[in-house]
Amino acid sequence: MSAERYNAPQHNRYAKQAEYSGGGTASADSSLVWRRLGRYIAVTVLASFVLNEIWEMTQMFAYVETAGRSWTSTLALCTRAAVGDVGIVRGISAAGALNP
Repeated sequence: MSAERYNAPQHNRYAKQAEYSGGGTASADSSLVWRRLGRYIAVTVLASFVLNEIWEMTQMFAYVETAGRSWTSTLALCTRAAVGDVGIVRGISAAGALNP
């Protein structure tokens, strides 16, 4: 094995871990990852809630139980349904993230 190849920087995850262990940047990189993950989850939850709330409110007139009611009286029911839909969206997103 030549000296150049032996002394070349390693391009694998163990080399990166060894590089981060002494500099103190591992916690900074870790917090950046967690912030990005938190931002992704927040945006996903907010977008899915808004879109599902609009969807629930637009279809409420089609149901017999809520056909004659005003939109303000069905708002609580639609919000509860939209929150349930957000849980479904998050579950689908988590299941998709597990697929390699």
